[in-house]
Amino acid sequence: MNSKIIFLIAFLAVISGLYGLYDVFNKEPEHLDEPVVDLITEQPVRYLTLWRANQDVEKGQPLTASDLTREQVPFDDALKLGVKEDVVLNFDPSTLLNTDLKKGQWVYPEYQTQKNQPGYIDLLVSDGMTLYPLQVTTKNLINDFIRPGDYIDLLMISSPDVNMSSQSESLTQFQGVQAKVFLKHVKVMNIGKSSALSVNSGIDNIISAKSSNETDDMTTVVIEVPPSELARLSLAQRTAQIEIYRSHNYRQPLEANVHDVISNFNDVEELRGSDENTATGGLF
Repeated sequence: MNSKIIFLIAFLAVISGLYGLYDVFNKEPEHLDEPVVDLITEQPVRYLTLWRANQDVEKGQPLTASDLTREQVPFDDALKLGVKEDVVLNFDPSTLLNTDLKKGQWVYPEYQTQKNQPGYIDLLVSDGMTLYPLQVTTKNLINDFIRPGDYIDLLMISSPDVNMSSQSESLTQFQGVQAKVFLKHVKVMNIGKSSALSVNSGIDNIISAKSSNETDDMTTVVIEVPPSELARLSLAQRTAQIEIYRSHNYRQPLEANVHDVISNFNDVEELRGSDENTATGGLF
């Protein structure tokens, strides 16, 4: 073969190889598609303030901070309890619970009743009891000695011949007159024109009689009694004189009649015959 042809082929082969190498080294690298990563920003956990009872609290009592434990509850957990915002309670002494609380129970605003709200007076009255406005004599009352929240005994002075409830009646016949305690340990809710129930401070002018009939001789005391005593109270108020005293424990029944005061009192009425009866032998 002609040497020139061989040289030309070899030269073209070398040129082709060099071009291939040049193309390899100068080719831009392929850009691989990088995966798109979504950066999710974590939201801070939201908490709500709830309150849990740390002891049993009875209906009708005010709530205090010592009765409760404040807890921060995650929002999602609070939603399961039906709570969407912080629970705000009223710790005013005049605000009362309208339901019994058990230890560990969650406490909500609807469990509280504020004064002047419907049903508030019912919370002031003990279960199974009712209120009664009793007219009593002021003769033996001492200013500020008996106050709302105190317990009293009711003394009744009665006579079979005279209506002792009337202050205008003058007692001239002492036969059958007696005094005795007929109700003990009665709770006073209001007395006269004083502020109403103050057992829990902050409660003013809540319980009072519709008509106090306040006079120098008489005043109205609102008391808490069992309904079974209403009939006796109503009758006693219309027939006897009623006095009130601070409640005490008596060693023996507290009652007296005229014999205990006037030793020579004779309640036996002596029947004397007329002259005509005497002349004919009298009654017998």
